[in-house]
Parts: sequence; structure tokens; C-alpha cells
Amino acid sequence: MTEHDLAGSPRPRRNTGRHSMSPDEQRLVDRMAQVAEPFDSVDDLPLEALLDRIGDSRVVLLGEASHGTSEFYRARHRITRTLIEEQGFDFVVIEGDWPDVARIDHYVRHLEYPASEWTAFARFPTWMWRNEDVREFVDWLREHNAAREPDARVAVYGLDLYSLYQSIEAVVEYLDDVDPELAAFARDRYACLTPFKPEPGNYGRWAGTPGFADCEGTNEIVVDGQNGLLVDPGTDRVEAFATAVQLLIDDEAERGRLARQAPATVAAFRPGPIIDAWERMLLGVHRGEVAR
Repeated sequence: MTEHDLAGSPRPRRNTGRHSMSPDEQRLVDRMAQVAEPFDSVDDLPLEALLDRIGDSRVVLLGEASHGTSEFYRARHRITRTLIEEQGFDFVVIEGDWPDVARIDHYVRHLEYPASEWTAFARFPTWMWRNEDVREFVDWLREHNAAREPDARVAVYGLDLYSLYQSIEAVVEYLDDVDPELAAFARDRYACLTPFKPEPGNYGRWAGTPGFADCEGTNEIVVDGQNGLLVDPGTDRVEAFATAVQLLIDDEAERGRLARQAPATVAAFRPGPIIDAWERMLLGVHRGEVAR
């Protein structure tokens, strides 16, 4: 099946197959069919109408239906390249870890930084960014930047924050050079995270507990990296985990605490805070009000 087959296929018929569409689902399918734009090749996308809709927007969001599909990477490459060459966009943000993507940024902007000991893009899914389609875009961007003044080169940033311990190491190493006293303070504050380095997921189990949320009283929760576990590794994990969860469910005070915390957790993912974070990046990270 080609891209043309997908883009030009007829509308699905109502109530066919194993799943019958509701009226709302059918309206969505009909609307998608009305606005879909057919094309013959991913590598030769007709972008005129898309560029007209983008106009002078400062932020363009490019999604995908799955991770690791070559056609999506190539389409994003084609669109991003056009936005850079024809619309003057000057930085790219990807769903990748900040320090890992920083290596790409150094490469494409011809910046000289000492090599790091750790391997970039090593966590699952490694193939999401360590693939030939991404390499092709990175090499093109490096060549594009070569003819530009250093302060006019297109940058690349990563927004994911899974790389907790690489980031800690980078911060402490930087502070060791510029402010040793502040570096010592940072090490002290990061100490509550140290026991979780072998298994960062355990941190999530305790991040909301009293005291630990402020990185205080940690030694009462974690001793030798074990006492903080919800279920002791030496037990029958399935049964013990089920029992531990049931105890949490039966604990009225604990349920009340979680309920009180829930609004703040939900608020952090509302559009407002996310848009504010984008504005801080546009203003504080990359060329202020003119950044696109």
C-alpha cells in the first residue's frame, strides 16, 4: 500500500466490520475525509497549502501516529526543512532527552564540546532517534548551518526529562568549575535521588509521600536502597504487591492525602502551564521574541 492509497481511500462505510461507529465517530471520520490532502510521495509533499495555514506562526507542532515509522520521519524532515529554508524557523524541538539531544545540537551548530563518557539515546526505545532517517536530517542541518554565522545557526533541543542522572552529573560538573560551594549544595540536594539510580522507577513510588516530596527525611524511607520499596524483593511479589495496594486502598487518611494532591497534579498538565513553558524556552533559551 502506498501513501496515495492511504490518502485517497474512500470513506469507511457505516457499521461495518467488528466495530460499529457511533454517530460522533462517524462525524469525525467524515470531517477527516473533508480536510485530508492526498499526495503521491512522502519525499515530494505538496506543502503550499500547509505553509499558507502556518503563516507567521511562531510554533508549529508536528505529530505522528506511531514511533519508528520511516514515512513519518521523512515527512517531518521534508516539512521541517521547508520551514527552515523558506519560513525562517531557527530552532527545532524533539521528543528526546535534553542532554542527548544537546549532542545533536553541538554537531549541527559546529560547536566544540568535550566528549562525554555516556552513550546518547541508549535507553528504550533506542531506535526512536538512533536511525538513518534522523541521521539524514541531522547531516542536512549541519551542512545548512555551515554557511551561516554562528549566532544564526538553527538549533536543536530535546524536551524529555528522563535522563535524570546524566542531567545531575552535568549540573554538578558545571558547578564544580564555576562555583564549588554551590556544587556541594547541589550534591546535598540531589542525595535523596541517589538510592534510586539502579531502578529510577522506585522513585515514583515515593515521590508523593510526606517529607520525601521536599527531599527531607529521606533516610526514614530509604535505607541501603531497599526499605523504600513498596514490596520487598525477597517476597512473593504478586501477592505482596496486591496486599500493599489493598492496604493503601483501605487507608482512608492516605486516600484523603492523594485526593488533596490530585488537583495540583492535574493543574500541571493543563494547557496554560505547558504554553508558559514554551514561552520561557522561546524567550530564555533561544533568541527571545524573534525565535520561531
